[in-house]
Amino acid sequence: MRDPLGPPFQTNLVWGQRFIQTSLSLCSRMENIQATTVPVDLHHCPSLKKPKKDCAEQDYKLYRETQKKTKLSIVGAQRISALRKGLDLDGHSEKRLVVSVDGSYTNESVLKKLDKNVTLIGRIRKDCRLYELPDCSETNEKGGKRVYGRELPTPEQIRQSQDYEWKEVKAWAAGKVHTFPVKTVDTVRWRNLINQFRAINWTDSVKINFSDFVTMENKQRSTKNNPIHVLSNLFYARN
Repeated sequence: MRDPLGPPFQTNLVWGQRFIQTSLSLCSRMENIQATTVPVDLHHCPSLKKPKKDCAEQDYKLYRETQKKTKLSIVGAQRISALRKGLDLDGHSEKRLVVSVDGSYTNESVLKKLDKNVTLIGRIRKDCRLYELPDCSETNEKGGKRVYGRELPTPEQIRQSQDYEWKEVKAWAAGKVHTFPVKTVDTVRWRNLINQFRAINWTDSVKINFSDFVTMENKQRSTKNNPIHVLSNLFYARN
């Protein structure tokens, strides 16, 4: 936002404030009707000030650790958990909490910390890897229990496939009830390894061993006051 006290010939910018807001949707009856949203939580999530280049190594490590704890996805998971516990204390433990979030919250940091009786609705990548649940009798190569079953098509492949039927659902949007065609796949598991496979493909193309790539990347990450990793930048530029 622009500083209103600044001169008209110079654009002076001021730091904005970052918040996470949670609103409850209230319906007069359980039908496809317009809902009224009421804010119930507003949490301040300021960005950390980056230390100077000549700061002590201990201060920089503290900054990196604190930065991980103040990520929006981490704080968002904490606010969802606080809302669920608040509803339980108010005597609504039997009611399911359905949370609709932005795509930046559909990640491991949020999904693995959801409380019981909480359903999360969010957007995922159209090329993400989905798997069926494994058979209880199946074991992996090391003899342990398998976590993932048979690999399923990606969401984009499911959308284009004729093997999955379209279903019609009705929902309120833009002032009236609309009918939306959707496809559903029940009970899947998501393996988020897309960046690793891209790295393997890139190292193969330039004849670099992937283990050597990881070793060089870790050395770059451990360099003091070097938040920008040359190998990572080069890798993402090539992909």
